[in-house]
Amino acid sequence: MHSEMAQLVDAWLQRPDQPFDPEDSESFTSAFDIVFEMMRTSPDSGWSFIVEASNRELTPSRASRLAAGPLEDLLTHHGLAIINQVEQQALASPAFRNLLSGVWQGSMPNDLWQRIQAASTTVPQSRRPNP
Repeated sequence: MHSEMAQLVDAWLQRPDQPFDPEDSESFTSAFDIVFEMMRTSPDSGWSFIVEASNRELTPSRASRLAAGPLEDLLTHHGLAIINQVEQQALASPAFRNLLSGVWQGSMPNDLWQRIQAASTTVPQSRRPNP
């Protein structure tokens, strides 16, 4: 059975403007609104959403929307708190590294932005060609 986070990712990817609440069919809150608020107020939940979504097979359009939307918002509001997790995920996942390349600096501090840029281009040691 899908977890609530997986259901939220599905809803955000498929129909972000439609009402979403797995427990309340009368809800008018959309997946977009839930994710938008989550990225600003709940870094742990926001990170879980990003990891769950980035593990999906995303079309280029959806990957771009994820990078320039929730991921960029999460990094803007909580980047310093989660940068170590971001760097680890980037080492483990080529798809996540690709998502990072779709993020813009905006109001992020330069030191955070430099780490994000480095993470988006870092190739894990085990995948580097031998000299």
